[in-house]
Amino acid sequence: MGGRSVTAVVGREIGKSLGCMTVEDFLKVLLDLKIGMPEVVEKSERKIVIQLHDCMVCDGMDDVGEMVCDLEGAIIEGALASILNRPVSVKETQCNCNGDGVCEFTATIR
Repeated sequence: MGGRSVTAVVGREIGKSLGCMTVEDFLKVLLDLKIGMPEVVEKSERKIVIQLHDCMVCDGMDDVGEMVCDLEGAIIEGALASILNRPVSVKETQCNCNGDGVCEFTATIR
């Protein structure tokens, strides 16, 4: 299992273990744990888009031209799957380290 695969598995388990009952509870946990300042910018039955300002991993880092927040995405995926009791897949669509100014995660709910 490669590094990114391990990160994904561990992150999903962390997200599930948080015990959050609502998306709002989860956002508060992200803030309380200083993972970042989360903001839901889009929400529908099939999609939730979360922007993470002041991301713990990459805020203040140089633009390296790639997305680097695999752990945060996996935590979001695990937490949302647990909260919604449905399969969820999360993709990082913007990243501070990609020059985007914010980390953004799009959760697709199946």
